[in-house]
Amino acid sequence: MSRLYSTRGLMHNPNIMAARRTITMTLFNRPEYLRKVLGALSRCIGIERYHLIACVEPGNAEVLDLARGVGFTRSTRVVENEKLLSCPVNVYQALSLAFLETDYNIHLEDDILLARDALLYFEHCGRAFRDDASVFTVTAYNNQKPPEPEWGRTARRAWFTPWSWATWRDRFEEMRPLWDFDYSHGNWDNNLNTRVRGERVEIFPILARAQNIGVEGVHIPSAEWGRTFHYNEFWAGRVAAPRNPDWAENPDWEWSPHQADPEQLRKLPREWLRAAGIPLPPELDED
Repeated sequence: MSRLYSTRGLMHNPNIMAARRTITMTLFNRPEYLRKVLGALSRCIGIERYHLIACVEPGNAEVLDLARGVGFTRSTRVVENEKLLSCPVNVYQALSLAFLETDYNIHLEDDILLARDALLYFEHCGRAFRDDASVFTVTAYNNQKPPEPEWGRTARRAWFTPWSWATWRDRFEEMRPLWDFDYSHGNWDNNLNTRVRGERVEIFPILARAQNIGVEGVHIPSAEWGRTFHYNEFWAGRVAAPRNPDWAENPDWEWSPHQADPEQLRKLPREWLRAAGIPLPPELDED
C-alpha cells in the first residue's frame, strides 16, 4: 500500500549501485491506453534489464491487474495507493521510490508509447549528460518532422516535457522542496518548467522516440486538442529509424513550443490557444 506522499523522509541507500536501471509509471483509470503502453514497453530493446515501479491510483481493477501482470522486466513492484493522491502527488511518490534505488530514472505515464530503441537513447543520455550542469532532464518526445539525416541525432531546448522523461537523483533533490503538490503553480510539470528548471535545458531526440496517445483525460480540453498538440504522426514508431544511431548533438537544430499545423490551430477555440500561450493564426488573433 502507498505510504510515501510527503516531502520528507527520502533517504538514499548508499549500497544501491548507480547502474541499477529503473522505470516509474503513474497509473489511474485508462486501461485502454495502458494496454498499448505496456505492449510498446515490452518490445523495447533492453527492457528485461529494468526494474519497474508502478504507482496505481485506486478505482480501476483492470488497471491494477495490467500492472500486476507485467512479466517482461527484471522486476515489477506495484504500489496500490490506499486513497486517491492526485497526479502531482503520485508522480512525486513514484520518483521518490525510484531514487531510493537508483541515481537515474525514466518516468512514464499511462498514455506514452516508447519506440524500440527509446531505452538505448535514455541510457546514452544518462551517461553523456549526467555531469553537464546545464542539462535538467531528458525526454524521448518531440513533435517535429525532421529530414532523415537527423533521425539519429539529439538537440537541447529550454523546456521541460513530461511525456517520457528522465533525470538524475541530484536534479530530483532540487525539485523536491519546490514540488507543486496542489496545482498552485498550474501543475507539477508546468512548475518544473517555469519555476524549477531555471536556465537549464532538456535533451530530446530530433526524431521522437515517444508518442503521446492521450487524446482524452483530465487535463485535455478535447480530443481535437490532444490530436493537435500531443499526438505525433511522425516518430520512430512509424518510420525506419537508424539501427545504430550515435545520438550526436546538433547544436544548430531549431525548436519552438507548440509547433502545430496552422490548419489544425484554426479548428480550436482561440480561448484555449490563448490560455496555453500558443500564437494564434493572424485571422484568429483579433478581438
